[in-house]
Amino acid sequence: MNFNNSIKDASMAARKKVGLNDHWLAFIHPKPNNLIHIVFVPKRKIKNWMAFPLDDWLLLLDFVRITQRGIREYNLEEKEYRIIIDGGLNQTFPHMHAHLVSGGTQ
Repeated sequence: MNFNNSIKDASMAARKKVGLNDHWLAFIHPKPNNLIHIVFVPKRKIKNWMAFPLDDWLLLLDFVRITQRGIREYNLEEKEYRIIIDGGLNQTFPHMHAHLVSGGTQ
C-alpha cells in the first residue's frame, strides 16, 4: 500500500472523525480492538515514528493536544488507557499513527 492509498483509506475512516487540528486527524478505528479505539494520523507524510521530524515542535504539540482532548472527551483521565505507536514489523499501516485505547477487547 502506498502513501496516497493509505491516506485515502484514512479519509474513508474519517467518516467517524472525532478530532482534527492543524496537524492531526483523529478517528474511530474501523476495526477496533478495544471498546475505545481512536487512531491519530498526522496530516503530513511521515513514514513511521523514527521518521518523525524532531524540529517540528508544533506537530508534536498538536499531537499532545489532540490526544489529551480524546482522553478528556472519553472521560479516561481516571480510568485505564494507553497511547500506542506501532513500529518496525508491528506497523501494518505505511504511515506513522498512534492509537488511544481503553476498555476490554472486542
